[in-house]
Amino acid sequence: MKTRIILLLGGLLLLNSCILKSIQPFYIAKAISYQEDLIGNWEDPENGSWNIASFKTLFKSDREDPKLSENDKILLDKYKEAYVVSYTKKDNEATFIVIPFQVNGKLFVDFTPFNDGLENTNQLLAQHLIRTHSIAKVERLKNKEIRFKWLDESKIKKLQKEQKIRLQHEKISIEGDYVLTATSKELYAFLEKFEASNNDEIWGSSDQITLKQIHEKP
Repeated sequence: MKTRIILLLGGLLLLNSCILKSIQPFYIAKAISYQEDLIGNWEDPENGSWNIASFKTLFKSDREDPKLSENDKILLDKYKEAYVVSYTKKDNEATFIVIPFQVNGKLFVDFTPFNDGLENTNQLLAQHLIRTHSIAKVERLKNKEIRFKWLDESKIKKLQKEQKIRLQHEKISIEGDYVLTATSKELYAFLEKFEASNNDEIWGSSDQITLKQIHEKP
């Protein structure tokens, strides 16, 4: 894990348009739902490779001393049901902490850029970086394929403008990036509402990736 290179992305480079970003996670603790079948090596149609591994397994395997400090115990407890997801394309690698959770029986994943590798980044720059969250709906397809469909920023902004939803947000940076500032509880309630209505319009048609599993385990 310590050798991975991190690209601190506001969104994933492979997506065609803007995915919605949030300061707070989109999940609540009781909704977390670890799914063993996501573990493995995958590839996408654009020749990108994806490795999905258990955070707990990698955390323990990276340690020479099996004895955990109090800080280690807190970190492991927080992410014991998380994945470490590495996406590689053309020798560039981006690594994320990903939390699986369910809303009304459907599976979602919360992505956050992982902070390992910041020792190779200008420290003044590193202190200005904000690691935001994004969310994707997971669809299990045939032939050992899965699809991640990210929440579409433009569609959420449209609903906000039409006053059909109310989610706290801010525009930050020189570019005016749109970022949600609502609490995790509010974000999860929003997801519950939309999933109960079977309204799929907020999940981007272009902001999606289909992955085919190439090995059962990483």
